Amino acid sequence: MVQYLTQLADSHISRTGVRRALLNKETKPGRGFQDYNRTLQRLIDEGAIVIDDGNLTLGLISEISWIKEGLEAGNEEIWDLAEKIEPNLEWVRKYDNTALLETGLKGEKAVINLLHQEIDVRYHNRIKHVALVNDYAGFDIGAPSIKNHEVQVFLEVKSTVRPETDFTFYLSRNEFNVGNKKRNWLIVCVKIKNDQPIILGHLYLDQIRDLLPVEINEQVKWQSLKITIPISLIHQGLY
Repeated sequence: MVQYLTQLADSHISRTGVRRALLNKETKPGRGFQDYNRTLQRLIDEGAIVIDDGNLTLGLISEISWIKEGLEAGNEEIWDLAEKIEPNLEWVRKYDNTALLETGLKGEKAVINLLHQEIDVRYHNRIKHVALVNDYAGFDIGAPSIKNHEVQVFLEVKSTVRPETDFTFYLSRNEFNVGNKKRNWLIVCVKIKNDQPIILGHLYLDQIRDLLPVEINEQVKWQSLKITIPISLIHQGLY
């Protein structure tokens, strides 16, 4: 219902036009004229839809709690709605990745759980959630490799709630420096969809090295980068 009503508002339709469109719309249980009308009034009250000179138009959604909750949970319908009403808005971009602590932690816990499932119980004492105690380690999790338990790997988990087909994350200078020094440093990509973490797989630093800016002298250095890659670049599973 919300999607249909915002489509009407986006066309700057009059209240009379909305009434006519709703009366002519095919009804379903729970989606009759009165249901649409109540939803429309709620959207007007919350400011998602506003009335301008007798016509409906799209408003603002940055203060609507159920929109925020849907964005944080990675709900695709809510993302579609948010980007339609307020495209390219800075407050929407903050949900891109682990800038949201809760989203990042959700992704890290999903990786920890998978490691416990895939690694022999005798090696579980080497699975360390480092990010809980050290924000500057340059990786989130230290653990034995799934492929070879004798090898220790260092996992930097990147999580996003964005439903797009590409994967966007931020890389700090510290993470890059640590990744350069540690042989088995990897990026693990996690997508949160409908509040459920989905581990897409892992990336090697060398796969994105060519995307990084070239520093021509010591006077200018980057500290943080926003990187977008096609999901096809991600290796499935954990290393």
